[in-house]
Amino acid sequence: ISDEARLVAHWAVGLAARELNLLGEAEGHLRRAIEIGLRIADDRRTAQVTSALVAIVTSRGRADEALTIADGISGLREPSELADLEMKRALALEQLGRLDEAVLAYTNALVVVATGDDRVLEARLRTNRAIVLAYRGDTDHALGDLEIAERLAVEHRQFFLAGGAAHNHGFTAGRRGDIVTALDSFDRAERLYAEVGFPGRCRGVLAADRCEVMMVAGLHGEARTA
Repeated sequence: ISDEARLVAHWAVGLAARELNLLGEAEGHLRRAIEIGLRIADDRRTAQVTSALVAIVTSRGRADEALTIADGISGLREPSELADLEMKRALALEQLGRLDEAVLAYTNALVVVATGDDRVLEARLRTNRAIVLAYRGDTDHALGDLEIAERLAVEHRQFFLAGGAAHNHGFTAGRRGDIVTALDSFDRAERLYAEVGFPGRCRGVLAADRCEVMMVAGLHGEARTA
């Protein structure tokens, strides 16, 4: 087997491990792919794999290291690749509490993504940006992002992503005291999550967020049930 094939294999296994939330395994495979890429001077693939590593390192709680890795990447050619890296930088900045910088990074990425053909990526980006906007207190813009994200995700039958957008719409509406909108959005999120069998922790997190809004509204019996 060639070094090039080994690089691609480690890259693929690393991405698969990430989807299974096996983050340590994912990081190990991606780092092995990068080592091979550097040895054979495959700058393009090395940059692509390193970009994937940024998200893994952030998910493992090492956001400062993720930003350092991101800043050292060269070799990405396509605007979509650069926008995707900017999204990953935004996630790391968000984890560090640098919310203004995170919003700017998401916005810079969206300028590129919105002109391309990947509407699912746009939905992901808008959902992520909306979370930061909500924490920053900019709920109007956050709700707008989430409405667009949910619509795009439903149109492309990405029901988990759509459920996440609806869920965050409810969370954001709840933060500004719009109880009716929040509960309606949570109901919509539950239906969308049900389409894909409630993967991961989404059922429990949704119930907890619904409970919090119900307590604010004085619906204590319903909150206890949630």
